[in-house]
Amino acid sequence: AIVLEVGLGGRLDSTNVCAPSISVVTSIGLDHQHVLGKNLVQIAAEKAGIVKHGVPVVSGVVDPAAQAVVESTAREHDCTHWQLGRDFQFQSTVEPNWGSRLIYMGPGDPATKIETVLPLEGTHQCRNAAIALATVEALGQQGISISSSEMAQGLAGLTFPGKVEPFHLPDGVLAVVDVAHNEDSVTALCDCLRNRFIDRSMAVVFGTSVDKSAEVMLQQLTSMSDEI
Repeated sequence: AIVLEVGLGGRLDSTNVCAPSISVVTSIGLDHQHVLGKNLVQIAAEKAGIVKHGVPVVSGVVDPAAQAVVESTAREHDCTHWQLGRDFQFQSTVEPNWGSRLIYMGPGDPATKIETVLPLEGTHQCRNAAIALATVEALGQQGISISSSEMAQGLAGLTFPGKVEPFHLPDGVLAVVDVAHNEDSVTALCDCLRNRFIDRSMAVVFGTSVDKSAEVMLQQLTSMSDEI
């Protein structure tokens, strides 16, 4: 099996030469607007371009208008469509030392339920994990069977360099490295840091490229830091 990630957008991406077993749209956010469109609906239309006729679709898209685009595209292509919040759900809590506790509830009757500790910080990573679990379940309907215990074991062993990655420095200093580069990912990062380090002072070192929404991201980071 191959997990093939779209390079940019979807509709015009080179990955469309492949015939997938399943199509996954994880999220829709404002990024690469100069290529993909100025709002979430336009960007959703580009990303939904990966949908193929009759190929199941799993979506973690949150914005209602963007959800509607994915839904209508799946319907037009006669695809089974599993939507986060409707067909599968998740709950997450902060683990005391590091990481998150994830509870996943899948589609079906009886519904699949998986509870595991995810060694990654943040509700957004639990959302991503839930989308991955739903994808595995959808593949199970095509004869690619993976048990609930195997799925939980796979998540428990995750590492994700550059995503709220902790480094313990001398004198009790904890450095956290994250590659957030748009408004949505910086929002997720700030939520993580607030939840984990509510009683600690924070200094932020921030850099970005010229084509990103630097001012918006800087405002977000400044609001939760003591020094920047």
